[in-house]
Amino acid sequence: MQLSKRMNTVEPYFFAKLGTHIAKLKAQGKDIIRLDMGSPDLPPAQFIVDTLHQLSSEANLHGYAPLGGSPDFLKAVSTYYANRFDVNLDPTSEIVGLIGSKEGLFHLSMAFLNPDDIVLVPDPGYAVYARAAKFAGAKVVTMPLLESNHFLPDLSSIPNHIASRTKLLWLNYPNNPT
Repeated sequence: MQLSKRMNTVEPYFFAKLGTHIAKLKAQGKDIIRLDMGSPDLPPAQFIVDTLHQLSSEANLHGYAPLGGSPDFLKAVSTYYANRFDVNLDPTSEIVGLIGSKEGLFHLSMAFLNPDDIVLVPDPGYAVYARAAKFAGAKVVTMPLLESNHFLPDLSSIPNHIASRTKLLWLNYPNNPT
């Protein structure tokens, strides 16, 4: 079976390339400190392991979670945002549970972007911003996040002909999403 033409527009996944490079360095005996994917370098606290062990034996927890998240989870997220950020979110219409940020970012791009739309993507940033836009057929324009600008995008440097056609702008801090 032949891959779709859209696959020609998608570069290899950054972290896959990085993983290959790291493996080569380790094979050469280099000591590598991983600061990339946010993969924990310490084990979880014992109470977390114990709780997971206990809950894994409960038969009512063996299936998939409800699509979009359980009502208890959605309410907990709403409560967290109210307490932490003083933001009120309706758990039934403004919060959705996902299996991860990649899924959500990809689906948002597919839902809102059309071929040739422009997407502004921070650099450095989460690779999924650009990859999802490219899958949707959109054009990616990067915004450098520089220390001299406190790692914020310089929106005034975006040419008017780009800004006026921009459909989506992703914001993050350079260490996002970890």
